[in-house]
Amino acid sequence: MSELSLTRRVTHIELTSVFSKDASPVLTVESPEEIVFETVDARGGRSYPDLTYVPPPLPPLETMNPATGPVAVQGAEPGDALVVDILAIDLCPYGYMSAKPEVGVLKDLVPAPVTRTVRVHEGKILFSDALSLPLRPMIGTIGVAPEGPAIPTAYPGSHGGNMDCNDVTVGSRVYFPVFAPGAFLALGDVHASMGDGETSGGGLDISANVTARIALAKRKSLKRPIVETPSQIVLTYNDRDLKRAVRGIVSDVVLLLRERVGVTLEEAIMLVSTIGDVKISQACDSPIDITVRLALPKLFEV
Repeated sequence: MSELSLTRRVTHIELTSVFSKDASPVLTVESPEEIVFETVDARGGRSYPDLTYVPPPLPPLETMNPATGPVAVQGAEPGDALVVDILAIDLCPYGYMSAKPEVGVLKDLVPAPVTRTVRVHEGKILFSDALSLPLRPMIGTIGVAPEGPAIPTAYPGSHGGNMDCNDVTVGSRVYFPVFAPGAFLALGDVHASMGDGETSGGGLDISANVTARIALAKRKSLKRPIVETPSQIVLTYNDRDLKRAVRGIVSDVVLLLRERVGVTLEEAIMLVSTIGDVKISQACDSPIDITVRLALPKLFEV
């Protein structure tokens, strides 16, 4: 298939709560192809234009962050890479913010859950009559089937998953290692804006339509996802401990620089410390791992 076909659509009722090599794909595509994913918010489609909305209790962690899909890619095999270009994120008119006693850095200060329904209008987040915020749409959960057992969509890993990486946005390209035949891409958990760290366990969570171009890179082996923005290369890493997560991401990037740029160990360490930006993507004091990312200028071709 040498040219893109007409854009196909995966609807918001075609959801999964796990990334799994044993999944049944809702759609099978060739490479390259453009797909519209109709996503629901992280709690399963509970964004309502009602400021008096009282949220139900949090669903079990294993069912949060439902992702639309999975989509199988013909010819995808272990040892390949799936290349996903984020072309558009079209947001619904309303999303929600929340503070909860179950999750968040300051959860001990929140006696009962509080949720605010917030309108998105004319390129802004209308927090209140007096305060509007800029839009920063991003995809929180996106990934492929892992090599081993199924992983809930609320969790991150080497397959991607709940990456909560603000660089996964329009104009970015995400490379995923293929662990299972077909790859099985799914995505969801869109935010109209999410602060780095996601310190309350959420941002402005919202339903959205995501348009993505899916392509296959044969025999392009990766260990973890790599995000390519117009100006940077970004890697992510997750661990229960922040110190181990930072060590893990720096080690991965040092190894990558040695392989791709041809520098020594010491030179790679110096380069990362000089031009690499380590950021916390998610650290909301929950059973989910802390996720960090490291961004570099484009010193090499992904």
